[in-house]
Amino acid sequence: MVMLRSFFKQILMAVSKIICCVLCIFPIRKTKIVFYIHGKRGFCGNSKYIIQKLNERKSPYTVVYATKYPHSVSKKIAEDGNFSCVRYPSLRWLYEIQTCGILITDDGVPEAALKRKGQIYVSSWHGGGTFKKVGLGTAKTRRVQKFLNAFYRNLDYMTVSCIQNVKDYSKSFLLPEKNIIPLGMPRADLLFDMNKTGNAVRNVRQKYSVPEKTKIVLIAPTFRKDESSVWNSLLLSEVLCSFKELFGSDVCFLYRSHYFEKSGHIFDLNINIIDASSYDDVQELVCASSALLTDYSSIMYDFALMKKAVFLFQSDLEQYVKNNRSFFMPPQDWPFLRSENTAELRNSIVNFNEHSYEQKIESYLKKIGSKDDGTSSARFCDFIDELIRAEGTYPERSASGFVH
Repeated sequence: MVMLRSFFKQILMAVSKIICCVLCIFPIRKTKIVFYIHGKRGFCGNSKYIIQKLNERKSPYTVVYATKYPHSVSKKIAEDGNFSCVRYPSLRWLYEIQTCGILITDDGVPEAALKRKGQIYVSSWHGGGTFKKVGLGTAKTRRVQKFLNAFYRNLDYMTVSCIQNVKDYSKSFLLPEKNIIPLGMPRADLLFDMNKTGNAVRNVRQKYSVPEKTKIVLIAPTFRKDESSVWNSLLLSEVLCSFKELFGSDVCFLYRSHYFEKSGHIFDLNINIIDASSYDDVQELVCASSALLTDYSSIMYDFALMKKAVFLFQSDLEQYVKNNRSFFMPPQDWPFLRSENTAELRNSIVNFNEHSYEQKIESYLKKIGSKDDGTSSARFCDFIDELIRAEGTYPERSASGFVH
């Protein structure tokens, strides 16, 4: 069955490439921008905030939002936002990517895309900070290496959250450092806007009927290829009591799964926990939460920008590195409260020192050269304007070092 699926996938890919070749008869529209959302639902991520800023500026560009789940983007949002939404994959999608001037992705580029001379591919990378390795740095086999090579090799530029990313990501994506630009993450702009933050908090509390006086703790584990988990009912019931002691109030757990996650095992646990995995914009969950409980998810960076408490439970560090990925910076050097067992986790929660924690966060953000200050979307739009005005004179990437 697996071999049969692989065969049909290869056939579909071959047909898609033939269609793309035919579509090359249509001219490239320099001012058409296609946003490709890698596997996510709804109107979300960096693309959401870039599009909103383009609309705010009344930019004269044609904007297309491509997603596997177009039904999750309401017509009202698209109409108010002045952009069109198309399904990926589809014939319309192939036409849009073959005729756009700029393709913006939050990760890599689908293999079906047949890049044309004059087109520019940009990745507005979806994670911040300097934690887990990314790109080709995650490849443990030659097969995965070849797949990632195809997924990333057509990128011309990447925008990142901090200065430290420039050096690290140059190796991870085989891009020249001059083509990796530390603009900050457009999606993080919400975290710096008090008015919009307040609206986000109200949206989340109303959606899940969480009383105003109840503190929200977000549980957001990272994706694991081996589908393992460190969460169990005893752990969560015990730390729930610890969070109640920390905040001196009732506490509600919201669970946010990675969009690749297939298993809903955590909801088999004997504890009251709300599934917030279908909530479109994770940034609004960050705004509404008072603390984060995770293992290795880079969402910890978003919480750091708001100086909110992050508690890491890493009881399986060696197994995670062996079966999933390693790190740019050892977890022991991260500025968060790290635990390897339940007793340590409970102790770190009840003895949380806000002042000491904020000092560590500020030191970390300064060390990595964080560029997130609430204006990243504006800088990204300026970057788009420059690319369109450049008329193809942008510095092209070097393809040396790729796996063939």
